[in-house]
This record gives sequence, structure tokens and C-alpha cells, in this order.
Amino acid sequence: MQSLRVAYNFACRALYNLSWRASVSNHQIHCNIRTFEALLRKYTYLFLESCRKSSNVWLRALMQSDCLYSTLFFEHYNLIHKSHYSVVVLQQVLSVS
Repeated sequence: MQSLRVAYNFACRALYNLSWRASVSNHQIHCNIRTFEALLRKYTYLFLESCRKSSNVWLRALMQSDCLYSTLFFEHYNLIHKSHYSVVVLQQVLSVS
């Protein structure tokens, strides 16, 4: 996941013509652009919702079982979901100043 984040930040620096030392996250917050974590959280949520709404019997059984909630995928989802609150607080602090 770290290599994905690095590639995303590198692409953002190239796209926005930022120095390699500049913080991409701060630039994204100031310009109201979704961060890597926000995009990851959004698409993970959309994936889980599409799985929950699926008419596939096997997929529904998996979504309703405890197996899903003990996987690394779901642990990572919970981690990025919890990090959302710290980003929201940071955005509120920056918008006040």
C-alpha cells in the first residue's frame, strides 16, 4: 500500500508542479482535492456496498459471514475509516485559520 501512496504522491507532484519536498497532502487539503486516503476509503466503501447489494448467493453468504470481518481487507478498511476523522479535523482547523 505504501508504494501505491508514493506513486500517487509522485503523480500529484508532477501534475501540480510541486517540489519533491512539498507536502502533497497539505496542497490537496488547501485546494479541496481528495487525498489518497480519501480516495481509498471511498472506493473501498463503494466496493463493499456493491458486494452487499449483489444477487450472487456466494457473495451474499460471504458478506453475511464472520469470515469477511476477520480478513486483512476489512482490518485495513477499518483503519482507513478511522483515519477519516483525523483528516476531517485537520481540514476544519486549516479552514478556520
